[in-house]
Parts: sequence; C-alpha cells; structure tokens
Amino acid sequence: FVVCFEQANPDGGAGMTAEGTAKNQADFDWVERTIEVKKVTAFIKVTTEALEDIEEAEADIRQELIELIELKLDEQLLSGDGNTNNIKGLATWATSFTTGGITATSANESDVIRTAVAVMVNNNFQPSHVLISPLDAGVIDMEKGNDGHYVMPPFNTRDGMRLSGVQVVENPGVTQGSAYLIDASKVKVRIRKDLTVSVGYDQDDFTKNRVTFLAEMRACEFVANNHQKAVVKIDFATAIAALTNGASS
Repeated sequence: FVVCFEQANPDGGAGMTAEGTAKNQADFDWVERTIEVKKVTAFIKVTTEALEDIEEAEADIRQELIELIELKLDEQLLSGDGNTNNIKGLATWATSFTTGGITATSANESDVIRTAVAVMVNNNFQPSHVLISPLDAGVIDMEKGNDGHYVMPPFNTRDGMRLSGVQVVENPGVTQGSAYLIDASKVKVRIRKDLTVSVGYDQDDFTKNRVTFLAEMRACEFVANNHQKAVVKIDFATAIAALTNGASS
C-alpha cells in the first residue's frame, strides 16, 4: 500500500487584516488514505541457441518487454477500474463534464474542450493536458469553415498541438468520441518498484536450453477527494448537445 493524505473539513481562510489586530486562521483536517499498489508483469522465453545465433536478440527482447509493461501501465493509469489486480485509473477518478451554464451555437469538439477548461479554472484548478483519441485529434486538426479555411492554425504539429492553452496528448487508449481534461499537478502516480528486466531459469528451462526474461513494476494512481474536479471525462456527443441546448450533461 501507498499512504496518501488529503484535506478535509476546511475552516477559516485568508482575510484582510487591520493594523494591530489578530491575523486570520486557516485550518483543515489531514485524512489518511491507503492506495493499493498493483503489479504489471510480462515474460518471454527464448532458447539459448536463439540468443547465440540472432544478433541483438537479447536487446530486442528486453525492449519488447519494456514496451509491453509501459503500454499496460498507460492503459491502467487511464482506464483501470481499481478492482482485483487493476489500478484505479483516470476513468474511475474522473468527474463528468458540465457546461457551467455556457452555451454555444453550432458547438464542436473544440468548444467542448474550451468549456471544460473554463469550468475547471472556475473551480480553481489549472488544466494542463487533454487526452484524446488520435482519431479525434485528426478530426479537430482538419476541421474547416464553410469557406474551406482551417479552424485550427495550419501546420499545427502533433507534438505542439494545443487547445484553449492546454497541451493535447493523443492516446490510443482513449475511446474515440471521448476525452479527459486533467490538472496533472493533482494526479499522483506513485511508483513503488520501477520497471526492471531480469533473466533466469523457470521450471525446466535449464534442461531445454531456454532462459526466461521477466519484466515487472509496481505502481498506483491517486486523486484526493478535494481534487476530484481536477479530472473531467468528456463525451463529445453528449457535451456538444448540452452546449447547444444550454444544459449540463
């Protein structure tokens, strides 16, 4: 387990103070929470002959295992449900999109993200990233007005794409038609055991001239209750309808 702390039951706060008078006291309770650390693993078996005969076989196997672990961790940090062996990911921590009373004519995906940014800032958070499907990023990037001009600036590179001042992160794990807006400073990823690759014998490996490459790491993700609005899940179709109709989704 990882022990995390969050604030609860705030009292008082900052205030203006006259000369010679008592200062203003702010107070809150520290609530301790434990988050279970989850393990990601993968192994590959290979014969010693293959290691001897194929140039860079060992390096390729190690790299493959590293990529497998990193992709699974990315998937879990995004969509893990927190049950059994799964990490509790952003999809589980996230709150739902609301319009905050904003309306838009002919709303599109960019309008939705701008609205979500406005609402998050209004809740005293600073959105830093929006995670979207690469397919949706392509649609947004190529959107044109009726006269054929690009709505987004042309030559808007994938690495530098920003919407409403927020960095766009294209993630294939995000379902097309949805997105996650986050204040990354409020999302805590804890690595209990960093990614390692070890080599050894497993069961009858020795007698069959095989070796086992094993990769693993342990991690968890945490968002404090008082920071829940720093992670927002967006369904574009529902959000566009809400903006057009002037109602929260």
